[in-house]
Amino acid sequence: MIDVGLGVVTSLCNFFTPEEVPLDWLLFTRCYPDHSLDLNRLCETLRRSSRARGEKFNRISAWCRNGTGQWLQKNYSYEWYRCLSPRQTFLIHLSGHEAGKDAGGWGWRDEKWEEEAQQVWQAEALPGSVHIPSIEEEFPM
Repeated sequence: MIDVGLGVVTSLCNFFTPEEVPLDWLLFTRCYPDHSLDLNRLCETLRRSSRARGEKFNRISAWCRNGTGQWLQKNYSYEWYRCLSPRQTFLIHLSGHEAGKDAGGWGWRDEKWEEEAQQVWQAEALPGSVHIPSIEEEFPM
């Protein structure tokens, strides 16, 4: 599912019972309430329906950018720590470098950007991992 804006849970309930919701992962595109207002309803509906069935609730894999992850941690801390499982953050690197040839990073290939970003990720103890996808790359979520 991409984003969990207001009305998402109602729309899902129009077609599925909580046990039938085919939710494997969430992708948050940005850190604004209109992309996350139904997050608590979604998490609690899935968590409580699992408990009612006597099943273990499996945290939902979540994918987002670093800033969005930090925003979710702050504004949805209950859901972040109890219901979501941060997986990987995607960085999109466009060719070229606005700062010019004398700036750090000039001429780096995506592999170098990914390596540098992973080091920062680990140093900051951020959840999940970082990956810079290449054009037409396919990857399991």
